[in-house]
Amino acid sequence: LAYGLSTILVKPLASVTKSIEDLTDGYQKDEISVPDYTETELITDAFNKMLARMKVLDESRSEFVSNVSHELRTPVTTVKSYVETILDGNIREEETLVPFLNVIDQESDRMTSLIAELLELSRIDNRQVQLRMEEVDLTELLADCVRRYRIHSEKKNQTMEMRPDCPEVPVLCDCSRIEQVIRNVLINAVNYSPEGAAVTAWSSIDTHRGEGTLHIADTGMGIPHKEQKRIFERFYRVDKARSRSSGGTGLGLAIAKEMMEMHQGRIEVESVPGKGSVFHLIFPLYRKESEDEEE
Repeated sequence: LAYGLSTILVKPLASVTKSIEDLTDGYQKDEISVPDYTETELITDAFNKMLARMKVLDESRSEFVSNVSHELRTPVTTVKSYVETILDGNIREEETLVPFLNVIDQESDRMTSLIAELLELSRIDNRQVQLRMEEVDLTELLADCVRRYRIHSEKKNQTMEMRPDCPEVPVLCDCSRIEQVIRNVLINAVNYSPEGAAVTAWSSIDTHRGEGTLHIADTGMGIPHKEQKRIFERFYRVDKARSRSSGGTGLGLAIAKEMMEMHQGRIEVESVPGKGSVFHLIFPLYRKESEDEEE
């Protein structure tokens, strides 16, 4: 009797054990079902949830590798084609050679940018990014970025302005990292807006929520509603052709999102196709201990 009972009890556990072993060996693909007892059913449910999560991660990894391969293959192929044309001796006049060399230079810059951003994401994923936190007025930082990057908008006959009389937005942040986020959003606003467009930046505070926000608006092409959540995914582009022609890697906003989250903040977007977009960089406000004590 004891042997029979032990066999009945152990059999469902043996089934679970076999599935785990198959998973370890890379063979388990289907969900398991062992409804013999409540305990084994709970174990199999947890196992199936873990299996589903692993499948999602594995698919994401495969997609990531495919995207990286594609993004590197395109510029490498272009550079190789232009170099082969030059080496074949088909181009001898300097005025024809210079455009070829310019293309090679641009594609090399694109590969360098892609590799740098991949390394940055790798450091973020592995938690190797160390933030140097300091008290910063984000309004001042935003105004400084607008002044420095205005030259990019002027090349397209666009305007880039900071609204006057914006409030101070004191936060604790890594200044260089947040500048990287602001730069990415400003440059995107320029790249995805036509000639004559306007890029406008301003700041605001919400004392009730304890948040400060930087706003960057453009009058560009806009983003379809169904695409707005996906633009922060790695390698995702709304307009692939325009993004590649402007040197975009499809990683900038993904890095921006990660950086904002590392600062306990978030990045959001509002957009109307054909009218433009507004990006919001939202941070927790910083209050000094002395201010807290006074309250």
